Amino acid sequence: MDILSKIESLLYVYEDTEWQRDNLENLINKLPKNVEFIKIENRKRAQAIGSQALYQLGRLQDVILWSTPIIDSQAYLWQAYAYFDLKNFSESLICIEKAMSLLDLQDWCYWKLYELKLCCVLYIDSDNIKNGDFDILRKEYEKLGDFCPIAIELLAALNWYKSSPFFKAHLYDYIWNLFINHFIEHKLINY
Repeated sequence: MDILSKIESLLYVYEDTEWQRDNLENLINKLPKNVEFIKIENRKRAQAIGSQALYQLGRLQDVILWSTPIIDSQAYLWQAYAYFDLKNFSESLICIEKAMSLLDLQDWCYWKLYELKLCCVLYIDSDNIKNGDFDILRKEYEKLGDFCPIAIELLAALNWYKSSPFFKAHLYDYIWNLFINHFIEHKLINY
């Protein structure tokens, strides 16, 4: 079994145990530092698998390096997450929009990206947020039921927004009342 297949197998059952983490780290370190050093016929697959593995390991800068230039659309997903975690919300927003338009995502993943997209806009340009954006998200999260992602990033964005120079009480109150209260009430987040 080649290294990429081993990494892919490990990612399929990945639960972030110390053993899995060490194993994944050892395997990823056997890959070249840049996807361009992989055989052309394997580059797309290598970029998708490597980006995910590096993200799981918390190697955010490496995710970006490994997946630039993007040759596999799956890399947009991992770049979006990496940029978001690095608080580069402008780049994250670009990658989120690409991932949402190019990838066939499971519903929970699509709506989690939609949530992250709204968070990015809240961080960089809250004037472009419409109340209806959050109405859509709440309705979709309700449809997901038990598969609904936890809105930790939205809660963090709202906490930041409360003390930002862009703060608008009506927008904050609207999002909080519509969305966060719903999650608290249904015990999807603790606050």
